[in-house]
Amino acid sequence: MIDKNEINTQTQFQLNPGQAKDGSTIRCQEIGCGKWFSRPADLKRHHRELHEPGQKRYICGCCATKPEGFKREEKLINHKVKFHEFKRGSELRKCSECCGVNAPDMVYFCSGDALDSHRRLAHGINIVDDAPSGCNDSQPATINGN
Repeated sequence: MIDKNEINTQTQFQLNPGQAKDGSTIRCQEIGCGKWFSRPADLKRHHRELHEPGQKRYICGCCATKPEGFKREEKLINHKVKFHEFKRGSELRKCSECCGVNAPDMVYFCSGDALDSHRRLAHGINIVDDAPSGCNDSQPATINGN
């Protein structure tokens, strides 16, 4: 039996007395959802990502393929690997102007040059030519996706 304490106390759920065909045993009780999960951790993540407002999103600053962004870092990394020749474990750059301390969205770039170009076009910030690429007052962020 699944321990109810393993699930976030604010997450509403229902245990299935039997099992669904796919093995799912826990159901989300949010109105209009009712999705089933086999693990409490999956329900918890589902609830956090879909039913809690103001959750952080990870935005690809290199394209507009998915303007609403990604709900998980590993999904952004998978996108960057597939579409932007990003190497896992490499440093991603985030725009300090777009990503304030309390901003819910994080805009990530694959290289310092891409970030510099974004800052110049979107924010009117001129980059000093003799500064090393990506070493301006941008904030580096290393994300290790597997």
